[in-house]
Amino acid sequence: MKFRFLTFALFAIKALLAQENIDTLLGEYAQKADLSVQTKKESAGFLIVYTRQDLERMQIRQLKELIEKVPFIRYNEDRHGYSDPFYAPYQPSATGGIRIYINDRALTTPFTGNGLKLFGHMDMGYIDHAEIYLGIPSQTFGVEGAAFVIKLYTKDPARENTSLTGAMLGSRGTQDFYGYTANVTDSLSYLAYLDYRNLKRNRIDFNGNTLSRDRETGNFYGEIKKGNHRFELQAIRNGIDNLMGKSCHIDPLDPHTDADYLYGGWYYEDDQNGLKAFLNFSDTVTDHFDNSKTVLGFTALPPGVPYLPYKSLHLKMSEQFSDAQLRKIYGVGNFSTQNGIQARYKRFTIDTIEIDGTEVRAPREYNREIILSLFSENHYLIDDENLLLGSVKIDRYLENGDIRDRTLFSGRAGYIFNSGEWVSKTFFMYADFAPTMESLYTNRYLYNQTEDPKNEATAALASKLIYNTKKDAYALLASRTVRRNTIYFSGEAITNFSERMVYDSFLFEYTHRFDALNTFYFQAWGLLTQYNNELPSKNTYGSIASITNTLDRFDVHNEVVYKYNPGQKPGWDLNMAVTYHHSRRLTFFLKANNILGKALKTDYYAVDPFNGIKTELDDVDLFDRRVWAGVEYQF
Repeated sequence: MKFRFLTFALFAIKALLAQENIDTLLGEYAQKADLSVQTKKESAGFLIVYTRQDLERMQIRQLKELIEKVPFIRYNEDRHGYSDPFYAPYQPSATGGIRIYINDRALTTPFTGNGLKLFGHMDMGYIDHAEIYLGIPSQTFGVEGAAFVIKLYTKDPARENTSLTGAMLGSRGTQDFYGYTANVTDSLSYLAYLDYRNLKRNRIDFNGNTLSRDRETGNFYGEIKKGNHRFELQAIRNGIDNLMGKSCHIDPLDPHTDADYLYGGWYYEDDQNGLKAFLNFSDTVTDHFDNSKTVLGFTALPPGVPYLPYKSLHLKMSEQFSDAQLRKIYGVGNFSTQNGIQARYKRFTIDTIEIDGTEVRAPREYNREIILSLFSENHYLIDDENLLLGSVKIDRYLENGDIRDRTLFSGRAGYIFNSGEWVSKTFFMYADFAPTMESLYTNRYLYNQTEDPKNEATAALASKLIYNTKKDAYALLASRTVRRNTIYFSGEAITNFSERMVYDSFLFEYTHRFDALNTFYFQAWGLLTQYNNELPSKNTYGSIASITNTLDRFDVHNEVVYKYNPGQKPGWDLNMAVTYHHSRRLTFFLKANNILGKALKTDYYAVDPFNGIKTELDDVDLFDRRVWAGVEYQF
């Protein structure tokens, strides 16, 4: 009897260990097979990768949740409820702040230059993995550079080869229904994704007014691959409640925007010949309605009349955006280079302006920008462990109307050492950044300026050291960045600061891998800012701690994100996600955001320019306290 019991016990232990080994091996395979291994570019900058497995276990459901994890910046939203990490009241959108790409497509709108306006709350169901690049990354990414770049990569139809449908319900009546089908035939592969989301957010009661940031979004994304060719199509319809709108006293009456986005693109990539090309086009139409109980704003339209107050505004704008690029990659011995040319076309048209029900004509002399770009990136492999690199890009901005043309320069030189156990990266970077079309237009026609703001100039020196062991990884980054000619609104015009700004930053990362399926991650960073002008210096800090576990059929992710900005309350965002894999086909998940109710908040204010009355709205949640419950079924 004892012998039988011992035999059974040994067999059970052996079976459990075998299952654990199989799960571990599958986890390791998933990591190695992840598409991010194929796309990440270590030489392109300082890189943080969120793999397919990471995104699924964290249950990332909005792009804003990913932006919150980017070090050195805080997530924020402007007075219209649009995502803008660099938002400051009455200041122009930050030039060269953050750029978002889906595959090779830049998400941007011609007028404001802020693609997050449409995509900040977008669903992530068709995204496979994400890469975050810090600090003026590779010049090959696109025409207009940025300090932070997020590249999102869509799911590969050949890897999916399935059909899936899902549904989510969230707090306050939020609903989300989505699904995709992906298939491979003898000649091509395709992916078709469809999502409908009715996002209900906390409404804010303020001085007898109800402020709303609800969104209703329909999103279609389609992709066809045939040989070296890839064709993309996306259509988005947004209905957005605009929080406080343009109201001078924060007493709006249902400000809202209807936005339609249509995009199509052709992409060609031949790895054998090192040839890459693409051509894409997007059209965006926004219809904005704004009303206020008292004063919405003041206008001098048509030009020449005195400023007059108004209470209602209807603004309809259409924007066209197109990119074309041709790139060639080749190498000789230990030397490799990629050189290319890119053209970008941006145009906006103000179709309708109605002020208090009366249609007025806006100035149309300036409405187009063409950017021509040449770039070259070169690598020299000294030996298996040492790499030198250098890149340069020249952009020529051609403006119409009476806006002056301009030339921008950016470049990067670097050295990378990689022994496997030790990795070090050091880059010196320089970049010019141009004002947005919105800044140029409003400065000339709203503030009646005859001079345009100068280009911003940024130089940075940064180094990162990484140490890897079998189970642990340590990383330390330090940098100094100097900015000149920073663009800002002075109260009378959009102009440049005369003094430089200096930013010193550090970042520490630690990862412990219990095994392929269980990890602990910690990140801490600081940004020390010296403005060297009338603005006071400030220090900003942040940290992330997360632990991810797989327990039988359960994936459990817990994290807390801490961010502190001077003058505002620190944000403690505690999130949790539990995913239950009932079978290969059926999955359930539960996700909770901002569990403590102490995540980042922001302060707003509005000023009546005629009498100077300032109205303040403080402590507005950027992340709602929310629970999501969902189910996915794979056919």
